[in-house]
Amino acid sequence: MFSLSPPEKKVVIIIACVIFLGTLIRFFNLEVNDTIVSHQPVSKQIQIIDINKADSNKLQEISGIGPVLSLQIIEYREARGPFKTIDDLKKVKGIGKKKAKIMKNYIKF
Repeated sequence: MFSLSPPEKKVVIIIACVIFLGTLIRFFNLEVNDTIVSHQPVSKQIQIIDINKADSNKLQEISGIGPVLSLQIIEYREARGPFKTIDDLKKVKGIGKKKAKIMKNYIKF
């Protein structure tokens, strides 16, 4: 039929190995993703958090609030009193219209 030189044989072997490894990675990646998806809950209940009583860890459960912003909320609350409206919350550095709009679904006053 045809014969390959030693360098050509090496190239063919390398290509075959890359294809084989890619197939293995793809196969196991699909298996892992299928397992993760099948164990996720169908619906997640939203927990409403009292913005005037929550500690730093509880505040961080709200989407978009990290450690720094949670401390800023607590400091603002302690210095100026409880939040009464979403507009009060917008006065905290780092909370704008977008973040306040998202947060209002997760908090109560």
